[in-house]
Amino acid sequence: AIYNKYLLTGDMQDLDEALRLSRKAIEGVLDGEEVQAAVLMNLGLKLAARFDLLEEDGDIEEAIHFGNEAVSVANNVDRKRFLNNLATFYCSRYAAKGNAADMDTAVNIGRQLVKESSEDDYARSAYSGNLGSWLQDRYDATGALVDLQESIDYSRQSLLDDAIPIMDQVIGRNNLAERLSRWYTRTKDVDYLK
Repeated sequence: AIYNKYLLTGDMQDLDEALRLSRKAIEGVLDGEEVQAAVLMNLGLKLAARFDLLEEDGDIEEAIHFGNEAVSVANNVDRKRFLNNLATFYCSRYAAKGNAADMDTAVNIGRQLVKESSEDDYARSAYSGNLGSWLQDRYDATGALVDLQESIDYSRQSLLDDAIPIMDQVIGRNNLAERLSRWYTRTKDVDYLK
């Protein structure tokens, strides 16, 4: 509840209190207990949120640590969602530090998520869209055309599910249009735009 209050108000005292309570919750959870992964990931999410605001290195390092711990003990239902969160932690660190290995890790996690998700898995669209974004970020950093091409392919894949909420479709189409525009600007290849 306090973290949700922070999300509404942006009051750092609420975030700090939510972090304090999350750390306390971890102390009360036994290894192997069903809620262990969720408690670890919740702390990671709060640390990542504070890192996005303050860019204190310790926060993102801890977020990644707790994210990895959460993934290692998560059940099959939560594991993919937690992996996706973990990839965003690596992206946050990449955005702040510029370490290519962090983006490579996020891309590898994204590939794993798409591969492990069945065609009828609702989350597959989100995983494909995220992977497309991460590949575009890597393209922006390296200029490797293969990353832009894959970014377009995963963006297209993210739009295949008709059950995607309309706002997600709009965002996905906008992202695809941006990537196609970059492709054309770079290659002048009209055929790939079809």
